[in-house]
Amino acid sequence: FIDNRVKSPWDVEVFLGNDRIGGIPKISDVEERERPLIVGNDLDDGLTESFRSMYSRIQMNSQADYPKLILVTSAIPSEGKSLISANLAYSCANHGRKTILVDFDLRRPGLHKFCNLENSKGLLSLVNDVGQKGMELDKAVSDVLIEVHPNLFLLPSGGKTRAATEMLEHDDFAVVIELLKKNAEVIIIDSPPIGLFPDSLAIARKVDEVLFVTRYGKVSRKVVKSLIESIQETGANLLGVVPLSL
Repeated sequence: FIDNRVKSPWDVEVFLGNDRIGGIPKISDVEERERPLIVGNDLDDGLTESFRSMYSRIQMNSQADYPKLILVTSAIPSEGKSLISANLAYSCANHGRKTILVDFDLRRPGLHKFCNLENSKGLLSLVNDVGQKGMELDKAVSDVLIEVHPNLFLLPSGGKTRAATEMLEHDDFAVVIELLKKNAEVIIIDSPPIGLFPDSLAIARKVDEVLFVTRYGKVSRKVVKSLIESIQETGANLLGVVPLSL
């Protein structure tokens, strides 16, 4: 009775009043470094099927046409946000959708690590490049997008910065978003935890849809509900909540 953390489907559907997007079974049997590759490497039939179901449910709840931007966020770190982002991106690619996975966690980037890639070029360098006169924009995009799977391209962060909110307001960032839309049907953006940094709420105003990830037994229901209400105030369509057991 005293424990008010999100810990069951009832908490998501009744207390939070949101759709539960998929039910991801416990993934502790999969090594931590391989969890973003569950779908890409088909590591577990049951888990892969869960992500297929998630993809289908998102299609049902989606209000946006292609190309579209989907933001994936959570309340605090270590809730499984990045592994959900990566596996959803693989699922979209496997369904024939050309997909770009963007690492927008510009304070603690990590998506490049699961593919054993460098992080010297990426989103930050691309934003800088489009602002230079005479730059061939299509070439600038192709130089930073890395194909990691059929139909799936990774856009690393290209470094770190604490000035993400300022960057979002620049015209050059808007140009980058339009370039990405020309190169893919689905752009999945992995962002910092919305409960700690303003970056996620700022970029939520720039995307079409948001997926909220929460780990069972980690965050209080009131905190999650408050953060979800903040997301809805941006005008983005909240696709639902993905509860995760680690």
